[in-house]
Amino acid sequence: GYRLQVGSKEMFTDLKKCGFTPNKSKRVKFPVVPDRFLGDFVRGYFDGDGCVYFRQHIVKDRKKPKLIFATRFTSGCRAFLESLHKSLLKKGITKGFITTKTNQSGYELVFSHRDSLALSHLMYNNVASGLFLPRKFKIYQKAIRTLFDRRIMRP
Repeated sequence: GYRLQVGSKEMFTDLKKCGFTPNKSKRVKFPVVPDRFLGDFVRGYFDGDGCVYFRQHIVKDRKKPKLIFATRFTSGCRAFLESLHKSLLKKGITKGFITTKTNQSGYELVFSHRDSLALSHLMYNNVASGLFLPRKFKIYQKAIRTLFDRRIMRP
């Protein structure tokens, strides 16, 4: 990420008057988002501070690699992620959990396989191209295509 350091007390005071807050990432509050815009808000937050993971993972004691499909949202503020999680639970997401990042610099809201599928629907259903990051969207497409093809092919 990027960092801006202001050494001028006068400029710092002026920025505070404009609404800038030091260390905001640790105190950010979840905004009031009308229900019909929650998918758009989540997609925007995801594009900035989220990631999607879809890969084969080799597990000891198993012959075949396991497919891992997960979505993560990152924040320096646990309360923000708790509010995001509550909002998503109202939209059909069933699980998810918050964990401290390994380097102790923040938190992650993590969703596994089924909830990642539901999140893709919430974020990308009926959205025009150009309103999301294509590289993240393509990972969701690949995961859905792969998982759907496997389900169809099972007896």
